[in-house]
Amino acid sequence: MARNAYAPNWRIEDPQGAHRRYSERRLAPRGELFLNPRRALCLGLLLLVTVLALFYLWQSWQLVYQLNRWQEGRQTLARLQDQRDLLQVQVDRAFSLERIEEFARKRLGMIHPSLKFLLLPPPNPELSWALPCRSAQQGSNCRAAIP
Repeated sequence: MARNAYAPNWRIEDPQGAHRRYSERRLAPRGELFLNPRRALCLGLLLLVTVLALFYLWQSWQLVYQLNRWQEGRQTLARLQDQRDLLQVQVDRAFSLERIEEFARKRLGMIHPSLKFLLLPPPNPELSWALPCRSAQQGSNCRAAIP
């Protein structure tokens, strides 16, 4: 009977030549500890490498998280600055003179005064008594100068 190369080999040869099934194989020979110094060193190194790898991954995740928060903060800041600029324009527009004048005309019923010019005749020396008294003395009686 030919052996199939793909069939599993259920028998393992022992150094003493005894054949045992795979399930019967012992992890450590009798009288020897399972966790000998060599295995403990390998296990410790494996544990150390695992902890360092997890720390590196955690640190990378924290960096990505902080960068995302920073980017969101910058976007929020830009949005709030745009909103502040828009509100400042609205405040400036509300307190402009044109807006106040329009509010006074429409809501308060005020009208814009028309300009009127008053032409005064040139001073006449004969009517000097009508001009204000320009006496240098305080309390002087200006009526005495009237003819």
